[in-house]
Amino acid sequence: MGDVPASVAKYLDAVGVTRHAVAWNTLVPLVWETADVHVEFRVPRDADLAGITGSFCAIVKTGIRAIAHW
Repeated sequence: MGDVPASVAKYLDAVGVTRHAVAWNTLVPLVWETADVHVEFRVPRDADLAGITGSFCAIVKTGIRAIAHW
Protein backbone atom coordinates (compact mmCIF):
# COMPACT_ATOMS: atom_id res chain seq x y z
CA MET A 1 0.00 0.00 0.00
CA GLY A 2 2.91 2.33 0.61
CA ASP A 3 3.72 2.30 -3.12
CA VAL A 4 0.22 3.42 -4.15
CA PRO A 5 0.78 7.22 -4.08
CA ALA A 6 3.91 7.00 -6.27
CA SER A 7 2.17 4.55 -8.62
CA VAL A 8 -0.81 6.89 -8.96
CA ALA A 9 1.50 9.83 -9.68
CA LYS A 10 3.35 7.83 -12.34
CA TYR A 11 0.09 6.76 -13.98
CA LEU A 12 -1.41 10.27 -13.99
CA ASP A 13 1.79 11.64 -15.54
CA ALA A 14 1.78 8.89 -18.19
CA VAL A 15 -1.77 9.66 -19.30
CA GLY A 16 -1.32 13.43 -19.10
CA VAL A 17 -3.75 14.13 -16.24
CA THR A 18 -2.91 16.59 -13.46
CA ARG A 19 -1.99 15.07 -10.11
CA HIS A 20 -5.38 15.86 -8.61
CA ALA A 21 -7.86 13.11 -7.74
CA VAL A 22 -10.75 12.09 -5.53
CA ALA A 23 -10.54 8.91 -3.47
CA TRP A 24 -12.28 6.62 -1.02
CA ASN A 25 -11.96 7.57 2.65
CA THR A 26 -10.20 4.26 3.28
CA LEU A 27 -7.16 5.68 1.45
CA VAL A 28 -6.74 8.68 3.80
CA PRO A 29 -3.83 7.07 5.74
CA LEU A 30 -1.61 6.91 2.64
CA VAL A 31 1.06 9.62 2.40
CA TRP A 32 -0.02 11.35 -0.81
CA GLU A 33 2.14 14.43 -0.24
CA THR A 34 5.38 12.50 -0.78
CA ALA A 35 4.24 11.71 -4.33
CA ASP A 36 3.01 15.29 -4.91
CA VAL A 37 -0.56 14.08 -5.52
CA HIS A 38 -3.43 16.24 -4.28
CA VAL A 39 -6.28 13.96 -3.15
CA GLU A 40 -9.72 15.00 -1.95
CA PHE A 41 -11.76 12.47 0.01
CA ARG A 42 -15.30 13.21 -1.15
CA VAL A 43 -18.02 12.10 -3.54
CA PRO A 44 -16.86 12.50 -7.16
CA ARG A 45 -18.31 15.18 -9.46
CA ASP A 46 -18.56 15.33 -13.26
CA ALA A 47 -15.52 17.61 -13.58
CA ASP A 48 -13.20 15.17 -11.77
CA LEU A 49 -10.65 13.59 -14.10
CA ALA A 50 -9.23 10.96 -11.75
CA GLY A 51 -10.76 8.78 -9.07
CA ILE A 52 -8.92 6.32 -6.84
CA THR A 53 -10.66 3.32 -5.33
CA GLY A 54 -9.56 0.09 -3.78
CA SER A 55 -10.26 -3.35 -5.15
CA PHE A 56 -9.22 -6.96 -4.83
CA CYS A 57 -9.22 -7.45 -8.60
CA ALA A 58 -10.44 -5.29 -11.47
CA ILE A 59 -10.63 -4.94 -15.21
CA VAL A 60 -11.41 -1.43 -16.36
CA LYS A 61 -11.98 -0.06 -19.84
CA THR A 62 -11.52 3.69 -20.10
CA GLY A 63 -11.35 6.08 -23.01
CA ILE A 64 -7.57 5.89 -22.70
CA ARG A 65 -6.75 2.18 -22.46
CA ALA A 66 -7.82 -1.08 -20.87
CA ILE A 67 -6.23 -1.73 -17.49
CA ALA A 68 -5.92 -4.85 -15.35
CA HIS A 69 -3.76 -3.75 -12.43
CA TRP A 70 -3.27 -3.87 -8.64
